[in-house]
Amino acid sequence: MSALLAQTNQEKIAGAADLQGRLETYLDFKDLEQVLKLSDSIVSYGLSDNLKEIAFLYRAKAYALQGNPLEAEANLLNLLQSARKRNDVPSQLNAYLELGTLADNEQLRTDALTYYKAGLDLATDMGRPQQTQSLLFKVLEQLPTDNTDPDYKNYLLQAEKNYNELSPMWRDFFEIQSIAASARLAYVNGDLTTALSLGKQALAMTYASPKTDKVNRLVNINKLLADISSDAGDPAAGLAYLQEAYKLRDAQFESYKEAELESNSTKFSLFAADQRNEKQEVILRAAQQEAKNASQFNYLLGLALLILASLGAFAFYSYRKSQRLNADLEEKNEVYLRAKEDSESLAKAKTQFLSDITHELRTPLYGIIGLSRDLDQNTKLPAQEESIDQLRYSAEYLEKLINDVLLINKLDSNKVEVQSHRHVDLERLLGNVVQSFQTLAQERGNTISAQIDERIKFELLTDEIKLSQVLFNLVGNANKFTRDGTVDIVCTLEKENASKASILIEVRDTGIGIPLPKQAAIFDEFTQVNRGSDNTSTGLGLPIAKKLLDAMGSTIELQSVSGEGATFSFTLEVNKGNTVVDAIDEPIAASKDLGGLNILAVDDNKVNRMVTKKVLSKLNANPFLADSGAQALQVAAEQVMDVILMDIHMPEMDGFTATSLLRQQGVTCPIIALTAVDIEDMMERIQASELDDIIVKPYNEDKFLEVLLRHVNATKPILRLHSS
Repeated sequence: MSALLAQTNQEKIAGAADLQGRLETYLDFKDLEQVLKLSDSIVSYGLSDNLKEIAFLYRAKAYALQGNPLEAEANLLNLLQSARKRNDVPSQLNAYLELGTLADNEQLRTDALTYYKAGLDLATDMGRPQQTQSLLFKVLEQLPTDNTDPDYKNYLLQAEKNYNELSPMWRDFFEIQSIAASARLAYVNGDLTTALSLGKQALAMTYASPKTDKVNRLVNINKLLADISSDAGDPAAGLAYLQEAYKLRDAQFESYKEAELESNSTKFSLFAADQRNEKQEVILRAAQQEAKNASQFNYLLGLALLILASLGAFAFYSYRKSQRLNADLEEKNEVYLRAKEDSESLAKAKTQFLSDITHELRTPLYGIIGLSRDLDQNTKLPAQEESIDQLRYSAEYLEKLINDVLLINKLDSNKVEVQSHRHVDLERLLGNVVQSFQTLAQERGNTISAQIDERIKFELLTDEIKLSQVLFNLVGNANKFTRDGTVDIVCTLEKENASKASILIEVRDTGIGIPLPKQAAIFDEFTQVNRGSDNTSTGLGLPIAKKLLDAMGSTIELQSVSGEGATFSFTLEVNKGNTVVDAIDEPIAASKDLGGLNILAVDDNKVNRMVTKKVLSKLNANPFLADSGAQALQVAAEQVMDVILMDIHMPEMDGFTATSLLRQQGVTCPIIALTAVDIEDMMERIQASELDDIIVKPYNEDKFLEVLLRHVNATKPILRLHSS
């Protein structure tokens, strides 16, 4: 630690990320003693305010886990005070959120609503829409549905307005809270039918969410539904929702040790009952014998003393045995808890390993795919065209394999969240699938088509991304095992009413089919049934399709005869949307031209910087490059930028730290993460940062251009976390 004191300010800033990483690791593995020890050292050595704030935050987390909420609150207040002195708005907002969350679960000096409102006022004043939205939902969850606060409806209207102005990525992130807020607004407006429907949607989505910290939200939504149901004339349902809310709250405070004490108490109660029964039986026998023959008093007295002595011996023996049993139980409980902690640690380590290895594989892939595309467009290399095509194909295949492995791991870990209320134009979605496979189908002599029941003239309320992934895997599988044949996607409306529909979706091919004995194993991971000599399948496509459909509440079916093709089918039970396509996610770029924008690309990988530079130059931008966060600070100080593309994983100073320092330096342009990390794993940390959006490498160039133009063409910030 003393060596850290001798470092320059720049070196200290670079070391902050390393210290935070160590604290995060200790916290993940519940090594609270090490968290407190390292945090105390940082504070006592008088290091920079930024490092002290990191220490305050992790001391608070450690004290909270130790069951010491007042110490946790004190450290968060120290963090807040330090951030105010530095005028560091993001750190202040993070402190308010942490304080509110702590107060929501523990008895503190100040209630959660006060902290959330203070943070909301700050976020609104500083023009930070993302944090404003998060804190608005926190405030609304604290207020009762029958709140007489005149600002209550204004909070609801503000939440609805802000939500509609967010980009698609952040709308997905806040979807459940938004639906719950819409239910509250409908309730306030007296539309009980809509309020009840939206409330049930929010409740179902929260229960289905893989997040573990959702008890408070479940309690709030159940209470909301209790009020709505009661006002709608269904007091029985209202009581059921209210009972569920209290049940959830009670369960939150149940502990494993309490269950263990209850178990021990039961054992001692049984032992005491046995003692009483034995004693009563002895007394009864003695009384009967005394009544028969009073002359045997001395004999009976001796017998009674003998029995009492035996009973005492038995009681002592039973007590010692009970002690041994309790000791064994405690030992087994300790073994169980250690095994549970080890299992959780291993699960976290596995997830972190997959995340890290995915990043490390995607990073060079971005360079390979980018360079192969550039070579493919170079007319000076016609003789190498076939080799370049093979290089690009191999890289794209490896990219798909990496994505499949990561997705199958998330599905197995129940970390995939279904967004089941997106408006989906089925005809447009199928058109995209067919168009994507046209080239591959032609290479195998296949024709691919989509047929949609003419009665399906409405949007589907379902998860468009998950449905696309299912169809891409099924169509890709069908095309792979078909040659000189057909692949058809057929959608049939099986039944419908005013609000719901049941749609059968089939993917049919005329390929080689699947033998009946092998059909049972077709959905097993990494299983191949050797359906062709040119098979390059990893055996993940069909398992992923099945698991995705399971998550969406559907089941995949297979019909196939060897040599006659195969049909994979599933039924979607969906709510019906509008007949008008929601165009909010339509591309906003009419031409591939960035109009000479100054764009800084920050990446520690030389090849990736070169690829990004080529892409930006092709799109008519002025590219600037930086190989580290420190160099990005220098370049941005010398040249005004229109956009900054920021890598996340970089040595010495990561992208989050670099972004925070750029904002402190006065940079107000959009800063977009351009990274190979998995977006779902980083979403919460991105939300707490000053980044405006995220693009995952490797990327589609059209989507890349669309994201850039969405931010630079916005009349007001879409996800701008900093205002000038």
